[in-house]
Amino acid sequence: MLDRTRNVTVPKRPATHVPRTMFAAAIDHFGGPEVISGHALPVPPLDTDEVLIAVDTAGVGPWDADVREGRFAPRKPRFPTQPFMIGEPF
Repeated sequence: MLDRTRNVTVPKRPATHVPRTMFAAAIDHFGGPEVISGHALPVPPLDTDEVLIAVDTAGVGPWDADVREGRFAPRKPRFPTQPFMIGEPF
């Protein structure tokens, strides 16, 4: 492949393997920190205008504790899809 900005040939990178599952800390029901457990979840499908980024380490915000404890539950008629990953929009 020709890099037109530098006029050099750049080798093509091989397609990387996309795993079928990912490891995520998620909850099955509302509660304290003890409800968080590890889950092997399917990797979400991508649209044509999206990319998949491998994340090694992630953090949570102070509001995620409120979500985990169910403080936002009255706005939702039922528990989100289980298992539920904290920090994911629902």
